[in-house]
Amino acid sequence: MSWDVFIQDLPESARTIVEVPDDFEPQALGKRLDLVRTIQECFNLPDSSQSKVIAVDLAGSSIEISVGDDDPCRCVALHIYGGIDGAPAVARLLNCLGRRGLDTSTGEIISADSDIDASIAKWASFRDRMLAA
Repeated sequence: MSWDVFIQDLPESARTIVEVPDDFEPQALGKRLDLVRTIQECFNLPDSSQSKVIAVDLAGSSIEISVGDDDPCRCVALHIYGGIDGAPAVARLLNCLGRRGLDTSTGEIISADSDIDASIAKWASFRDRMLAA
């Protein structure tokens, strides 16, 4: 079970997915190779420019970053597994890409300045309740 965040072009005025206008047409994030290189630099990773998924291993969690193979790239999907220590890495990536992301567990649009610790903690609480059931 993962906490999922989609990084994409989102209207600046929107704070939740329901605030995104139906006629909003998101722009591409950029060239796929440029995004992969930025992600690699952000986490000091070796070259993985041919990969569709980039893995980031952290002390108590891991992140799978899916860039797909579309060029230009329209969305980057983050799948965060494990503990809440993935929050700073999500904030770092949002900052490196200069973008915001959609927290799929709440529908909130998050940025590097958001309380990402609270977002992932809400998800972890939900996950723990589901696994205990």
